[in-house]
Order: sequence, then structure tokens, then C-alpha cells
Amino acid sequence: MRIEPTIGRVVWFARGRDQSEPFAAMIAFVHPGGTHVNLRYMDHNADSHKAMNVPLVNYGENPPAEGPCCTWMPYQFGQAAKTQQIAESLEAERREIDSAKRSRRVDASGNLIAEAAADRTGWPADTTKVAPTGTLPTGNEAPGS
Repeated sequence: MRIEPTIGRVVWFARGRDQSEPFAAMIAFVHPGGTHVNLRYMDHNADSHKAMNVPLVNYGENPPAEGPCCTWMPYQFGQAAKTQQIAESLEAERREIDSAKRSRRVDASGNLIAEAAADRTGWPADTTKVAPTGTLPTGNEAPGS
């Protein structure tokens, strides 16, 4: 799962290999590709510092062997997972609705005029169940008829 970095988001920053006590940091700039960021971080004395071109470690990725890095906080990964799950659920529901729409044909007013079984392509395979909803205008009707 990848969380896209944006300016102003808060991350944890480690100056080196020891990531047991990370510093609070804010993203100031996202480099092209989104894998490196510039940060403003506070040390444990609340002194502010900058860190440039810092690798951003996403969920499941290994931190670099040496040098600084930053990562999302655990709750941010949890929120991203929930958001991804909701998006996948909504996409599945949209596909189901689209499939149902392809197997039903309606006129401009929304009246059902055909219901057919869908074939493997998703298009109606049998449109013989057409139920007339009235006569369609031919363009030759007298005014007011």
C-alpha cells in the first residue's frame, strides 16, 4: 500500500539507522516521483531543523541501510488501509450496477422495454423479451395527435 505524500502532512523522521525514537516532521516539498521529500522536523528539545531529499519509506518497504529516512505513522497506514478497502468495495458495487444496467434496456423515460440475459461480453444476448410501451412517433403525426 502506498500513501501519496503531500505538502503539510506529518511523518516520523529518523536521522540514522536508529528509528526507535523518531522525530515529528512536516513535509515541505515532494520531489518528482514521490519517493523523496524535504522536511522540517523538531528534535526532542523542540528545536527546529531541516532535512533535504529524504527517502520516504512506505508500508512494507525496508528503510535504507544508512542515512536518514521518514515514514508514515502507524495510524496513517491504518487509515490508508480502511480508505483502500472502502474504495475497492465501492468499485465492486459500481461494476455490479453497471452489469445490471447492461442486462436491462429502458426508454428515455426510464420505462423497462427489454430485459435480457447478459452473455460473456456483458452485452444483452437475447432481446426477444421486448415489451411494448406504446407507439413511437414516426414524425408523420398530425399536430395535437
